Amino acid sequence: MKPLFPTTFYAAAAAAVLLATPAFAARAHQQPEKQPAPAAARASSSAEQKFHRAVQAFDRRDYAAALPVLRELAARGHAQAQYRLGQMYHFGLETEQDYRQSIHWYEKSAAQGDSYAQFNLCLMHTEGMGVAQDYRQAADWCRKSAQQGHANAQYFLGMMYDEGKGVAQDARQALDWYRKSAEQGFAPAQYSLGMMYFQGRGTEQDNGQAKIWLGKAAAQGDADAQRVLQEMSRTDQ
Repeated sequence: MKPLFPTTFYAAAAAAVLLATPAFAARAHQQPEKQPAPAAARASSSAEQKFHRAVQAFDRRDYAAALPVLRELAARGHAQAQYRLGQMYHFGLETEQDYRQSIHWYEKSAAQGDSYAQFNLCLMHTEGMGVAQDYRQAADWCRKSAQQGHANAQYFLGMMYDEGKGVAQDARQALDWYRKSAEQGFAPAQYSLGMMYFQGRGTEQDNGQAKIWLGKAAAQGDADAQRVLQEMSRTDQ
């Protein structure tokens, strides 16, 4: 199995969190809300328009344009703006890198249920960035995010169960979380799920299932999955 929290994984996870945030429209709240009064509706519409423009600036890496708008909206309690502002402090985008400020804004966003902020808090507690390293706290944040369907968080939580970091070691739980992530197409989880079947951990040994999931990871360019499949192929001959 791949080691827990390898440097390359953390870097990839951080890059994914920074650069692959879902589109603004895709992250709109799905639950019906009480119809606001006209004045409140206009204020909300104005805030969302500002946020949308800030996201466009952020995504084209015009951080100087995005920063003041995100600061304004974050201070007014906009959860997604709080998350984006946390990113800017996290990575030092148009501002001094400041992990404590990053944690501050992630926590505000996470408290409102933002799964991306929750996952970033998981990573920061894992690495001890702006806070004392705390695997148990990391697992708590990771679970909150994973339960909302965040594929990276599901994979990360699977790794924590796999190696007993912040939680009791539990191969079945690891298998379940790897599967949830793998079914969303996340290649590292597909590799890990395939290896669980190959090694018979958390489930009965099953080369057929192993090949299916390793094949999915290999098709996305996962070199480890490609290597294991080649070894399995030579053994079958």
